[in-house]
Amino acid sequence: MAAIRSRYTSSMLENINVKERKTIRSLYPNASADALDLLGKLLQFNPEKRITSTEALKHPYLKQFSNTDEEITMSKPIKISIDDNVRFTISDYRKTLYKQIVAKRKEQRKKKAAAKALRQKRGSTRSRASTRPSTRSGVTNSHGDMKSSYKNLK
Repeated sequence: MAAIRSRYTSSMLENINVKERKTIRSLYPNASADALDLLGKLLQFNPEKRITSTEALKHPYLKQFSNTDEEITMSKPIKISIDDNVRFTISDYRKTLYKQIVAKRKEQRKKKAAAKALRQKRGSTRSRASTRPSTRSGVTNSHGDMKSSYKNLK
């Protein structure tokens, strides 16, 4: 309970009827030892004790599916900016999250477009400097390079 920082969540959990705790093995009697170990680490109530996604992908149960070259690792935790002290319906919670995701994607697209425009602007000033007329005699292609052909050699 010490890891809970929300007054609303704390009060809600205090009012839950506690039932007899069941072991993961009793719930999944046919699961392998690695599967049970991973489930136990993923289902830790205290987030400080819970395994991270990176650690989970390195776990023996999932290791065969892991490809570190293709996996994205966040440099900081993802924070959901919805106040835990406000009670939402599931529908309102989803709508709020969806609006935030859409707004974030729009912001990222704008930044990406601005960066692309800046690169293109820088590239066009460089390409203008490199398209000076050639002083060489002969036939040149669109890049200013000499063309060679039998017609030009005769």
